[in-house]
Amino acid sequence: MRITVTIPDEAAAQVRAHGLTLESYVEKLIEDAPHKEPIALRAPSPRRDIGGSSVQP
Repeated sequence: MRITVTIPDEAAAQVRAHGLTLESYVEKLIEDAPHKEPIALRAPSPRRDIGGSSVQP
C-alpha cells in the first residue's frame, strides 16, 4: 500500500538532523505503533457560563 503524507519542513529537518531519512523514520513509526500504548484523547471541556459570557475552563 502506498500512502502520501505531508510532513512539515521543521519536522523533516529534525529527522534529517538525526541522520535519518524521512522514509525510514516514518516506516519505523508505523512498525512501532502496534506495540505502543494508544494516546488517550481528552474530551473537550464543557463550556461554563460566567457572568453572561461563555468561557472554557
